[in-house]
Amino acid sequence: MAALPGGRLRARSAAEHVRARIEGGEPVAARRALDAVLRSPEFGAAFRTGDVRGWPVGIMPALDAGAIDRVPRALRATLTPRAVLDDVAANKLARLHPEVSIEQYRSLQSALDRGELLVRARRGRDRYPSLLAHTPRGDGGWWRYAIRIEHDRDRLTFATVFAQRDAVRDELLAADYATVLRERLEG
Repeated sequence: MAALPGGRLRARSAAEHVRARIEGGEPVAARRALDAVLRSPEFGAAFRTGDVRGWPVGIMPALDAGAIDRVPRALRATLTPRAVLDDVAANKLARLHPEVSIEQYRSLQSALDRGELLVRARRGRDRYPSLLAHTPRGDGGWWRYAIRIEHDRDRLTFATVFAQRDAVRDELLAADYATVLRERLEG
């Protein structure tokens, strides 16, 4: 993506550019813009510094009516097509999940579009419920992407990504605090 008007590509301008495409009813253009952002030298530099807060990292896909009906009413308006902005604390992934590379960020959209989607209710000290997306890892196990559903602020913020074992995922799927919105799509 070429720099947006005003110079170099920055998190705020990238987020506004993607958001404008979504709000304009241009889903294909929004995804192209997001892909260009995630492949831009500026995003790559931000990732290397360990801080991509504020950057758009995904686009919430439209959910089918059956999935929306399983979500608490207070969350429904937030789980509509919109940009997912990064809110991972600076250097958190490098410290806690060094296996995460920039490719996991670039794969978030695929996880949202084709992966297993769940809503996990608030637990413990959680302020918000989470949207979880699971996608298989090439070497076994799963990648778990966690997105906070900030329904009072009408936004989705990316909280973390990490590798998890099958047993942990299976435990979550069986828990009464998780609602499966979509099973992983093949292909």
